Amino acid sequence: MADATDLLRRADSLIKADAELSDGERHEQPQRMPRRRSFVASATATDRPDATARRPTASDDDLPVLTDVVLPAPRDPEEDAHGIAAGLRSTLAGDLADVIDRQLADQVPALLEATLVKATGELRLGLEATIRSALSDFLGQRGQLRLPLGEPGGDEPATHDSQPAV
Repeated sequence: MADATDLLRRADSLIKADAELSDGERHEQPQRMPRRRSFVASATATDRPDATARRPTASDDDLPVLTDVVLPAPRDPEEDAHGIAAGLRSTLAGDLADVIDRQLADQVPALLEATLVKATGELRLGLEATIRSALSDFLGQRGQLRLPLGEPGGDEPATHDSQPAV
């Protein structure tokens, strides 16, 4: 308590020092900013009844006093349920979108690869069918060419009359 009393005495002396200076002394010292004192530093409570008791003025009537109990406006439970549902709906929609995004990010590459493998197989089958059809059309229009074919080991062309040696 001695420290608090000492601190209060020092604060009061600093504030009073400026007030006790005479007019001549004030002009000699450098110009200071004016200080305002809104309270007196004291370790004891004020016992003056006029300092603690104030009469409320007309402008203070609309201000709530700490002892007044201000209750919130009564709410309709149905409106609360709709508000909660709307808040949950937006939260759930955001969560659902995140889950779908993660699922797609995980599965789209595998699905795309499987689709490309299937498409490649179908393309290969389609190309083979087209080539077979083109060859059969070509052979049907031109007829088979009769060229003498040589034996794989010899240089002479083989004739249809010759028979292989036994």
